Amino acid sequence: MKKKTYNEEKFLKKLKRDAVFSGITSIIIGVMTIAVFLVFAIDSRELAFMIFGLVLGSVFIASGIYFFRRPGIIEKRNRELDNPESIIYKKKQTELETRRKKILKKSENHKSLRYILCFRGTVLRVLFTLICMVFTFLGLATFPVALIVMDLAGILSVFRAFSGKHYRLILGGYAEHGMDRCEAESDFAGTKAYIKDFEVMSVSRKIFLSTGEAVVLSVPSIVWVFAGYVKFDSFKRKGIHSYSERTYYLFIGLENGEMFQVSCPEELCSVITDDIVSAGICVTTGYSEEMLELYKSAPDNFRYAVKPLADIQYVPVNILHYFEQESGRSVAQWIMDEL
Repeated sequence: MKKKTYNEEKFLKKLKRDAVFSGITSIIIGVMTIAVFLVFAIDSRELAFMIFGLVLGSVFIASGIYFFRRPGIIEKRNRELDNPESIIYKKKQTELETRRKKILKKSENHKSLRYILCFRGTVLRVLFTLICMVFTFLGLATFPVALIVMDLAGILSVFRAFSGKHYRLILGGYAEHGMDRCEAESDFAGTKAYIKDFEVMSVSRKIFLSTGEAVVLSVPSIVWVFAGYVKFDSFKRKGIHSYSERTYYLFIGLENGEMFQVSCPEELCSVITDDIVSAGICVTTGYSEEMLELYKSAPDNFRYAVKPLADIQYVPVNILHYFEQESGRSVAQWIMDEL
């Protein structure tokens, strides 16, 4: 299912309105609960009854206070996620480093591209589909119809992986750069392959590969790369918004003016960027609006142009600031067409 990007300012205003309504409602219920239990407790002279009412009412009042504070808590968390001095930031970086080391440890000792996309992909999808079928059979889902749909989608994905359709699609990308199957496999064998879930990314002296979007790019033609993230309007249980979920991307600009948006796990953004810089020719990293304007004006000259040094962000940039929700285009298309 395609995630829906959201306007941060608009949704935070809505969050504050909802918080006020929920807070007032919860506090009123708490006060009324205490009052009702007190009346009955005084009439029946039951101390335990009174204590139970006080506890129950206090829970509602405490919940109301939390609802009032929730917008501030979320905004503070978002700020701390980008503050290198915050505890949340440091904890997150530690987790990312752990995941990064795990992926890097396996990056050099990998099988062929055919094995990863066909055999490994098929096995993983079979296991995933079997798990969904077990849950469906046991009736352990709140919405069983959703699991049935996932079962059918899983079966189709198994056949797709087993047939090698995705593998042939990737080989077609290599063919556009004048490489047949043997040359493609040979090029991939000499790379560090970063495998996560069903996807794999790699960088060689010739090719940048991302199987998630079936992107196969010529590394010598890359002139610019930077990382960015987009926040999404997602729901947790009981319809509670999550305002801190981020999906990370690499934005790769070619010397012919094309820009590609590639999904990338956050822990690998810096790794892939370093690999592209090492393998490429005078590749520029980091983002600023001035650099974007420079790239748009003359992409073929961007490689050797004098870059502005002010306001360059080398960490993933909040692309949402530049993204128009109603555009219906990818972030890369939007920033190239509109900014």
